[in-house]
Amino acid sequence: MPKTTAQAKQSKHAPKPQPLTRLERVTNNRWVGRIFVTVALSAALATTCLWAILGASLQNNNADQLVDSYLFENAQTVHGASFPGQHTFLFKWPLFWLQHVFGYTPTGFIVLTTLVVLVTVGGLAYLLWRIERRPFMFGLLCLALASALLLVPPVPYPGALLPVNMAMLTTRNLEYLLYILGLVLVAGITQIRSKRFVAGVGCLGLLFASDRLFGTLSLGGSVVGLVAYGLTKRLELRRLAWRWLIASMLGLIVASIFLALLDSTGVVHIVGQSTTTPYGLVPSLRKFVLGSIYALFAFFTNLGANPAASATTLAAAPQTVRAEIFSVGGFAYLINGCLLVVGLWACLQVLRTSFSNVATKPKKKPVLLPLGTRLALMLIASTVVAAASYVVTNHEYLVDSRYLTIEFFAVFVSIAVYSRTKRLQPQLIFAASAVLLCALLGGSYLVSHTNARNSQALSTQQSRNSLIVAALKGHPTEVVVGDYWRVLPLKLAATNHQKVLPLASCTTPRNALTSDAWQPDLRYHSFTYVLTLDGATKDFTGCTLEQVIHAYGRPNASTVIAGTNEKPREVILFYDKGIRPADKRPVVPSLTASSSILHPISIKNLKHTTCPGHSTIMQVVAHEDDDLLFMNPDLEHAIQAGDCVRTVYVTAGDAGSGKFYWLGREQGSQAAYSAFTNTSNLWQEQTTKIADHEFATVSMPVRGGQLSLIFLHLPDGSPSGQGFGASNFESLAKLKNQSIGTIHSVDHQSYYSAQELVAALTNLMDVYQPDEVRTQLPYSANMVYADHSDHTAVGGFTTVAYEAYATRHQSSKIAYYAGYPIHAYESNVTGSDLDRKERAFFAYSDFDKAACANAVMCDKSGVYGAYLTRQYRVDDLADPQLPL
Repeated sequence: MPKTTAQAKQSKHAPKPQPLTRLERVTNNRWVGRIFVTVALSAALATTCLWAILGASLQNNNADQLVDSYLFENAQTVHGASFPGQHTFLFKWPLFWLQHVFGYTPTGFIVLTTLVVLVTVGGLAYLLWRIERRPFMFGLLCLALASALLLVPPVPYPGALLPVNMAMLTTRNLEYLLYILGLVLVAGITQIRSKRFVAGVGCLGLLFASDRLFGTLSLGGSVVGLVAYGLTKRLELRRLAWRWLIASMLGLIVASIFLALLDSTGVVHIVGQSTTTPYGLVPSLRKFVLGSIYALFAFFTNLGANPAASATTLAAAPQTVRAEIFSVGGFAYLINGCLLVVGLWACLQVLRTSFSNVATKPKKKPVLLPLGTRLALMLIASTVVAAASYVVTNHEYLVDSRYLTIEFFAVFVSIAVYSRTKRLQPQLIFAASAVLLCALLGGSYLVSHTNARNSQALSTQQSRNSLIVAALKGHPTEVVVGDYWRVLPLKLAATNHQKVLPLASCTTPRNALTSDAWQPDLRYHSFTYVLTLDGATKDFTGCTLEQVIHAYGRPNASTVIAGTNEKPREVILFYDKGIRPADKRPVVPSLTASSSILHPISIKNLKHTTCPGHSTIMQVVAHEDDDLLFMNPDLEHAIQAGDCVRTVYVTAGDAGSGKFYWLGREQGSQAAYSAFTNTSNLWQEQTTKIADHEFATVSMPVRGGQLSLIFLHLPDGSPSGQGFGASNFESLAKLKNQSIGTIHSVDHQSYYSAQELVAALTNLMDVYQPDEVRTQLPYSANMVYADHSDHTAVGGFTTVAYEAYATRHQSSKIAYYAGYPIHAYESNVTGSDLDRKERAFFAYSDFDKAACANAVMCDKSGVYGAYLTRQYRVDDLADPQLPL
């Protein structure tokens, strides 16, 4: 069709199009755009995996991370479970069940948490792509998203328990996607009577039942929208606010009904449903100002732009900011600060558009806002409500920044909406991309460095957990009782799915995030109480031993986990027979008149150390089974005759196997001596101070004072006397031959020189005044079967100690018993003596898994079988009467 004159004239004078620059040609290339998006998504994926894995590893021993999954460990636990109505995590129950299916392991928690984080971040990235599909703009948004998320701290400060970022299974992450989905469904319709509206109500109802905070955000946000647009001519947004309000109210009703049904039908227990917030209103203007300041910090924190995140006080913030900004990679905070400014500007522009884009003429229809813009407005309104709630509900802790995480989603959705109205500037795109990539490199270094500090801060608690688990292996009980934050990690660390009873106070069980299956009647179940005395990581403060004894009675044993015997910081208390209501005060007269089981008593204060009408026999042996194998049946004959027997075990018998294996051996000794007396006595332990830096554990039956077991806890030296790495290769043999100057106990409470060990044994003899001392031969009685180095060393030290004792008690005598060499001698224990000896030894072996557990196993071992059928005594070293 020929051009008109006017068109030809216009074409003649029209400016010629400018040629594209090289950068513009690059940005218009489809393949270049795809490569850019791939690089951006790869960077976002890599950094997300980095902070998610590190954060999940850090939170792996967090009770909040563990508890919900453990509540799904079996049907009985689920039906007895109590979830707080404020935060049931209903939406994530399938994930908790999935964790149960794949097993409760640290790796399992890390993998599942990382997958949840990736789905959350991936969902947000997909939403940004639906709003802004230009490859370079979308790629830039992904880089900005990765940079901000990378520097959101996992915890507010090193050693803190609660999370800040989304790298925890039991914190808000997927919930934000569900919230956005519900808002999109509500915002994308014009009529309430539609399937999308019903689906939106369903999503919001499920979310509100899972986390009541989102009910506050949604309901409050809709009211903010009604107020903001109620007086304007923006009928579209006014109607949107009404639909949002109705959907929120219906969602809250659905959530309340559903939770009530769960509670009333007994599927689970829902507690505190009426609670809308765990925080009270600000009581003063000062608190209001503080809340406002912390809210401002929270905005920076949630965009990874707060270098003062680790400051525990406002006064320390300036110094922390300087240190972080000028550290390696600190410039990443400044870049994220710029992102925060851009995000706030985008939010303001989206708000301005919503108020200005209305019809100016009566017959002209207003331009409808895109769905992305409507979603951005709803998220901004939700953020306003979150901030207002934060300020007025007495928040003044950085960890509470997580209550404002909705701001992060509002900012990035607003940036995506705002960027759609802007023309691509290639120079700006590439410059911003280069800056953001540098921020990712610097942020990755900061994240790794911060994780190292956080891990170091938690190492004390993790070390204590390891010690407690080791102690429970040596001295098992049915239930572990204590602070919620202390006992849940023990359940993960233990390999036997240890039962736990979390407490809300020193002696009161929790009523939420627990299960009826976790609350047995402690009168009929053995339990261990974890008592933290230094205030570290406790959910409640001020717990004392007196409070525990008042509620549960006196424990029959205790072990120091942190600190010393004289200044313990954390101990575990054993109740092997459950609660002892008749013994709620330290009343074991045969042990001590002290009022505390934790603080050592002087050896001089031991009671009932004499034996009126009968002889006292003191046995000094190396290991917890030496008296049973090498001094029996003489041992049982003395007990049956009514003599008092005091057995001193010089080493812990640990065999280099690590901390607290020896606790089981001590229980085995108690069981064996109970078998001697045909009783099932409960044994009571007391720490005794022999001298400075010298402590012993004295164990006696609660009823009667005929028997005493005294444990010095020195390290096993190995048969050759070389010692074990677990105890720095210390041994009694080396101490005796002066290869080492001192030897340290395996519980790290005592140490002795050779002279001090002799003096300690002499002191024990002076206290108990034995008529006869029995010990092990100080030499090997046969060259074919060499004796254990500990046996001969103990015999030597005891001989020297006895010589000092005998100068004051000339009527006493000493006897020696051969050890391993008796394997070469003839059997001389038969009949009822052998039966009783086997019964006592097998009672012991129930607690020592390294020992043969019955006659058949002992015969197969070819070692213990020989010892059970033999006993060889030497009354005079000068004339041993043994086939050497």
